Amino acid sequence: MKTLNLFGTPSIRRRISVAFLIMTVFVLVMVAASYFQLRQIKPSSDIIVQDSQELVEIQRLSTALLALDADLETFLTLRGGEYRESVEKDLQEMTDILADLQADPDTTQEIQGIVSELRGDVVELQTQIDLLFNLADSSSSTDINRSVINIYKNIDQAKERQEKLSTLTLITLQTSAQAQGVIADNVLTQSVILGIIVSLIAVITTLLTDRRLRAISNLTQTATAIANGDLSQVAPVESKDEIGTLASTFNMMTSQLRDLIGSLEQRVTERTKALATSAEVSRRLSTILNQKQLVTEVVEQVKSAFGYYHAHIYLVDEINGDLVMAGGTGDAGQSMLAKGHRVQKGKGLVGRAAETSQVILVPDTSADPTWLPNPLLPETKSEIAVPILAGDRVLGVLDVQHNVIDGLGEQDANVLGSIANQVAVAIQNTRQYLESMRFKLGIENSGDAVFATDINGTITYANPAFEKVYGYAPEEVIGKNPRIIKSGLLTQENYQGFWGALLAKQSVTDEIVNKHRDGHLVHVAGTNSAIVNDAGEIIGFLAVHHDITEQKKSQDVIAKRAHQQEALNLITQKIQGADTVESALQVAARELGRALGQKPTLVTLDAAVLAGEGKVIVNE
Repeated sequence: MKTLNLFGTPSIRRRISVAFLIMTVFVLVMVAASYFQLRQIKPSSDIIVQDSQELVEIQRLSTALLALDADLETFLTLRGGEYRESVEKDLQEMTDILADLQADPDTTQEIQGIVSELRGDVVELQTQIDLLFNLADSSSSTDINRSVINIYKNIDQAKERQEKLSTLTLITLQTSAQAQGVIADNVLTQSVILGIIVSLIAVITTLLTDRRLRAISNLTQTATAIANGDLSQVAPVESKDEIGTLASTFNMMTSQLRDLIGSLEQRVTERTKALATSAEVSRRLSTILNQKQLVTEVVEQVKSAFGYYHAHIYLVDEINGDLVMAGGTGDAGQSMLAKGHRVQKGKGLVGRAAETSQVILVPDTSADPTWLPNPLLPETKSEIAVPILAGDRVLGVLDVQHNVIDGLGEQDANVLGSIANQVAVAIQNTRQYLESMRFKLGIENSGDAVFATDINGTITYANPAFEKVYGYAPEEVIGKNPRIIKSGLLTQENYQGFWGALLAKQSVTDEIVNKHRDGHLVHVAGTNSAIVNDAGEIIGFLAVHHDITEQKKSQDVIAKRAHQQEALNLITQKIQGADTVESALQVAARELGRALGQKPTLVTLDAAVLAGEGKVIVNE
């Protein structure tokens, strides 16, 4: 009756606690009974383990006896020294095994007696085998046979005692196992009985508490309906226990939730609008490549989408670090742009945001003594300055002002921070685009042949001057290898040095002889460099070739004329050294022949000489 009264108390926690307490007591009783039963199993388990170990040793002894028999027979047949060693090894192993068995203090006296007899047999075998080894060297076969017979008698006797020892150990092992089985059956029976009792207690507990716990189902249904959106549901309060308290609390929570959702929907709408605005800004920025148009689009979109009082963007002057206004809304923005409005880094909200790379938020400007008013924006009540960052580098500041105290908060900071990040990417894109356009225009208008290849040496770009220098139009060489202009005059050593320097990310500048499309040689002053990405990896190669063919031809003509002038000066000097006109003519004819590579040489003075008078012929 006392137990039933406990279950009838208004506290579900107490009812469940009492039920668990009763089940715990029965479980502890079951565990204790099982423990004491299992304690009785341990001695039998120890005996089984011990007997199992003894069986292993006895099996080793049996194996050693068989090995001794086989090795002894081999020795008697072959008489080899190595077989004598095998026999001695078998005897030693038997001696060690018997010593281990006799040293075990837990073995019975009967087993100890058999082990002692076996040790005596092994000692006798050792003596007889030593005698056999001595007889095998010098005695007659009769003595040897007699000794062998005695040895095998002792081996047979040892085998009988070993089998007796195995049988005795097995009997002990079986007896221990049977005793252990009886104890295990008792433990199992107790466990089943106690399990049935515990199950009955659990069933009774469930039946007694079911009536109270039905209220939980009703509360669950109410919670499910509310989760599906029906906030008009009210949980029934049917008792004063924990479930009744929970139902009352649940109803209060539902009421508060209805009030919260009303304000949350408005916040979600505002957040959705912010995300949509951010997405729209991102979409528009992705198509704008003009920086002035970019900042104007951003400030106008931010102001109109969120209803702010004013918005403008400052960009960092790379020369002195000041923040120069690049775009602003309304007449105030146009006026400040016309005046070239700028802010020093560290001054005002904009300057502080640029200096610290942190968002500076002033919800109430009248309460911040560091805030600097702008006469063109007299209605400003709150302001936020968001740095436009590219990594750790400040590109500028997005500044937004509102004419409502606390009109700007953390939510605005998050949204404007996202927009500022997009502006940073867009500004970098516009600057990179302008740089690439300037670079491309320079290459396209260059008079030098410029071409690029990928890492495998395939041409990916060639400028118009490539056709002028090598005769191939750019579209003809795209996808081909620069080997099409290779002359073959570059030595293998120079070729390896050229590529070694490029792969080491070094520029190679040198005069190169390449081949024109029509086959003639083209002399170029070439600069070749590796194209490296931000990770330091080579992604291609760039070559700039300046055609110096005509320059080389002019240099050859000048060199040839200089050589001719030098030869002429030498001939003049030799002629001046002659003492007669005839010798002077001979020197002139000989030296001119050498200089011109002609044999023979004829020198004439006038028409009369040609008629046969005064002709001089010098054969070289």
